[in-house]
Amino acid sequence: MSNSKTDGAKKDEEFKVNREHWADHSIYYGASVHVSKIFEEEKLSGRIVGLSEYNYLILEIPLVIGHRARYTPGSTVIVKFVNEGTVYGFYSEILQVHYDPAPIMYLKYPSEVESFEFRAYKRFAGRTPARMFNDEAHYYCLIDDISSGGCSLSVHQASLKDKEHISLDEKAQLVFSLSGLGEIELTCVVKSMSQEDDTLCYGVEFDTTGESFEQIRQYLEMLSR
Repeated sequence: MSNSKTDGAKKDEEFKVNREHWADHSIYYGASVHVSKIFEEEKLSGRIVGLSEYNYLILEIPLVIGHRARYTPGSTVIVKFVNEGTVYGFYSEILQVHYDPAPIMYLKYPSEVESFEFRAYKRFAGRTPARMFNDEAHYYCLIDDISSGGCSLSVHQASLKDKEHISLDEKAQLVFSLSGLGEIELTCVVKSMSQEDDTLCYGVEFDTTGESFEQIRQYLEMLSR
């Protein structure tokens, strides 16, 4: 029988929120973010395309007519994103918005960032060659780490064709080999994207149905013993 106080303490430790002043700027580059107004449920999806460290962040974000009156300079917004299994969030102020030639939002550089680890599965590091593809693109990539829930992938820009792109929340097929199991193919969903120099980084979540997922789960369970 479990001890409720002990279980509660474990949960508090697992989802401990960290607060940092002036977080490492590298976490922002290329991050896919959700932006919302305080006390509003609606979220806008965008991407951080640039920054001036300690001054401002630059977001590429769709702002239709209905949003323009609410997302104005001086407004306070909440920004959230995921980077390598960690959820980040901060409050910021809209400094400026430009609509031509594309909607661009300038946000005040966050002075305090909250974060917490969001990993329900133990991860195993490695550099495993893989292919990820759907009707839009075909990537040759490396699996940087893997768990029963998903994996982190890196794709070098030199291997990409100009118009090929797998976007956030899209489904794709992932093919790779594990020692003793041979080639594995399963469906995944892109849950996070970021860019580091000339490398695209993806966080994908596995479809938990099917024989391939069960093979991976058992294989990783064996490694963790």
